[in-house]
Order: sequence, then structure tokens, then C-alpha cells
Amino acid sequence: VTTAGSIYHNLSDGHIPYAAGQIIAIAGIFAVTRGIGAGAEGTGAADAGATANGASWLSRLLEPKAIAHAHIAPEGAGTGDLSEAFHYTRAQNVASIEENGLRAGSYATPRGDLSPTQAQIDLALPPNRGLPGAMVRVDVAGLRQAGYDIPKVTQVGRSFNMPGGGEEMQFPYPIPPEFLKVVAP
Repeated sequence: VTTAGSIYHNLSDGHIPYAAGQIIAIAGIFAVTRGIGAGAEGTGAADAGATANGASWLSRLLEPKAIAHAHIAPEGAGTGDLSEAFHYTRAQNVASIEENGLRAGSYATPRGDLSPTQAQIDLALPPNRGLPGAMVRVDVAGLRQAGYDIPKVTQVGRSFNMPGGGEEMQFPYPIPPEFLKVVAP
């Protein structure tokens, strides 16, 4: 299911045709799974998409509660018990990260099982940089124990013409090297 957040990012990034396609796809899925005109037997309203209470299937789809339930990973999901996260990067960045840590504003994902290709797609990494060649484990439990506020996990929106859809967290502070370990060169 395409999320409302992804549609918003496509609209704000100027990808209007893609966002329109996502909306049409959601409307089609909703129509198939909920039925068009359910409960309006014998009134002719089914042809217009109206339900027994007068609301169309499209207006039911666009209700805020329907959009809210479309999210795969609600903001803040899993941060309380999250013990580690993973930063996918280029291999040439590893030495600097091991020495200096990660800069403020760096991203990580709870998913440590992504292939380089899947990381680039799900995390909407810039394709002009090539596939990530390294993965760094962030000790989230250690950061929490040291008094750092752990950012919320959010869904990755479309960016750099990549679909996104994975989960990410953005750290507003630098992460010292003692909380990092390179796990995949």
C-alpha cells in the first residue's frame, strides 16, 4: 500500500503524475477490497459509487483516519525497544566514520539486512553516488543509556527519483565513534 507520506513527498518534490498514479492505485485497491456502492442495493447509487449513508467510496478513502491507517511504519514506531540501527554508506567513508563518528543529521535504519541495491531503493539514497559499500552499526541502546534522545523511526519518502518506503531515523546530533561499529566493509 502506498502511504500518504509518500504521496505528500511526491507532490512536494514536483512528481505530480507519480503521486496521481499512487492516489489512483489506492482508490482502486480500496474499491476492490471495500466494494463500490456497498449497501446501496436497488437505489441506483451503486453506479455512482455512493454508499447507503450517502458517502462515496472515494470520500471514505480520503477520510483522515483511512489515510492514517495506510502508514506502514507510524512515526515513533519501535524506538523504545530498538537496540541498534544501521547506517549504509560508501566504503571510502569508513575510515572517517571510525575516527570521527557520524555527523549531525546522519540517517540510520532499523534494518540491518538490506542488500546494497535494496538499501539504495528503500532508503532513497542518491543513485549518482553508487551503491553503498559499507554498513555501520549504531549502538542505539548505548546512546540511550548515555542520555541521548533517540529519534523516532519514520517512513522514507521518495527522493532522488528513488521510491523509498523503508524506515529511517535522523540523528540531530553527531554520533561519537564509540557508539559505532563497521559490520560490513
